Parts: sequence; C-alpha cells; structure tokens
Amino acid sequence: MNLGGRDTRERVVEAAVQLFSRQGYSGTSTREIARLADITEASLFHYFPHKQDLFWAALQERIRHIRIRKEVWHLLQQREANPAVVLPQVIELLVHLAIYHQDLIRLFLAGFIEMRPPTEHIYRRESGPLIQAISNYLEQAVKRGALYDMDPAITTMSFTAGILTHELLWPLFGGAANTNTGEAVVAHSRYWLNALMPGYRAVVPARIALGRGTVDFPPVVERRFTGVLSSQRTVCLRSTATKPRAEAEGEGSVVVAAICDGCPTVPSRIEEKNHESHHRADCLVLAFGFSCHRDVC
Repeated sequence: MNLGGRDTRERVVEAAVQLFSRQGYSGTSTREIARLADITEASLFHYFPHKQDLFWAALQERIRHIRIRKEVWHLLQQREANPAVVLPQVIELLVHLAIYHQDLIRLFLAGFIEMRPPTEHIYRRESGPLIQAISNYLEQAVKRGALYDMDPAITTMSFTAGILTHELLWPLFGGAANTNTGEAVVAHSRYWLNALMPGYRAVVPARIALGRGTVDFPPVVERRFTGVLSSQRTVCLRSTATKPRAEAEGEGSVVVAAICDGCPTVPSRIEEKNHESHHRADCLVLAFGFSCHRDVC
C-alpha cells in the first residue's frame, strides 16, 4: 500500500481508511496507521488528537466520493414511472457502491459494531434521503398496482442491504468477487423485478443504458395497457421474431427497437382499443417505459 506523493494529512486519512476498513476500529492501532502513513505516531496526533477523530475522518473521506446521479432522483420522484425502469437505475447505483466502494461499506459496518450511536447518526444523515425516496416510490407503486402488495420499508432495506453486502459475503461461500457492474445489475434487476412486479418475465433481450455504461439487459415486461399511456412510448414485438434488435441511446435512458416485420408505427400516446384495432394478434405489447427512437418498431 503505497501512499507516497500525498501531503501528510491525506496520507494519514488514507492509511486509516485502509486499516480501519480491514481490521476494524479496535483491531487497528494509531501506531499502525502512522507506520503506513510513513510518519511518527507523535506527528499523527498533531493532526488527529484522538483515535476516534481519525475514524470519523476516514469515514467522511469515503462518503464524499459518493455521488447520486440526478436521473435517479428524478425517476424516484416520478410516482407513475414504471418500476422496470426505475429499479434497475437504483440497483445500478447500489451495485456500483458494492463493487467500487467496499471500503465505505466496511467502515460503516465497523462503526455499527463498535461505535453505533454516532455511526447511526452519520448513516441517517447521508443515506436517509435516498432510502426514504426509494421507500416512498415503492409505496406509490404498490398503491397503483404496479408492484405486489408488500411493506415498502422492509423491501427497501432488504434489497439495499442485500446488494451492498452481497459482494462482501459471496466470496465467503466460495463465489468469485464480481468486478463487472453490468452483469451484476442484470442479475439483481432480474431477481427483484421477478419478485416484486406482477406479470414480469423475460421476453426479449434488450440493452439498458445506465449512468456508467450500456449493458445487455434480458428481462422485459409483458403487460397489457390499461387506459392512456400519457408518459410512455410503447414497443411492439412479433412473437415469431427470432432476432429482435435492441439498442440504447442517451445517458440514463432505456431504449428498445425490435424489428416487427411490417408492424405499423406505434404512437407515443395510444388507447388500448385503438392499439388493438391496428396491431396483429401475433404482436406482443410491451409497456416498459421505453422511449422508442424508431419510426416503426
């Protein structure tokens, strides 16, 4: 662990992050931190008079690197947004944290075990708004029938805690550490959408454009319309199509363009009765919250 090239305080904090996150609070001495930072223990106390001060500085150092994309906040505030669009975006955020910010998760776990009250305060302050936004969205989705009847608070904590700790615990059971964000997003999204969303099943491969890249995203929802889809565009797919084409465009957007062999243009606002009158019976109607950028589906 080479901490050279940084100023003294930065080296001390980074050394504290690395040791506290791996050895816990009680298992790490200030002498070890000073040695890793390449300073004397007396010099360390010049910057941080108490060991606890150093732990909180280490935790805040990792917290400040976390950025939640505006698209995620925007989707969670849209109470009518399709869960098949919203949840993968939230899951992508959690997967990114689980894979690339494991030091932060370990520091929180160490704090919960050894210094619970102040750690809880920091956790609520930093994570509370996101957790509450997810829970509020799930509650609204349940009320309008987009998700199964379930407790939104329990569900929120179940999938957030499960995803965040999965990458830490899975290697203990013989699994390989996952370094592919896209594959992890697909796996977790498939699991949770199957568990929470009525009528959900994999129909056709698609691609999902997340905040940090575009990945293959097999699950698609097969559902029938109920009324006017004022905020959604629709995609039509022939059940006999063997090689539907799926593309994605735009950061944070999800786009499906499937070739339907002559199926007419699908307008962005359409009532069920009008749709049924001009689409053949061998087309599956996929209401997935996608924005289709093709003239024909």
